[in-house]
Amino acid sequence: MGKEALIELIDNVDEQEYDILFKIISKFVKEVPPMPDEVKAIMQGEQEYRNGEIYSHDEVWV
Repeated sequence: MGKEALIELIDNVDEQEYDILFKIISKFVKEVPPMPDEVKAIMQGEQEYRNGEIYSHDEVWV
């Protein structure tokens, strides 16, 4: 069975079952730890959120 066969199966799954399917498939995917710069960016974003230093989508793009 190839990737195309899996894609075809997924395409035929009812949308209500996507959450279950995602959880099952995720079990087979090796988790990769975040890179140091990604950890730093996450920590910075969390700190900015705590400080109220965030902007809505409309504030940025309007």
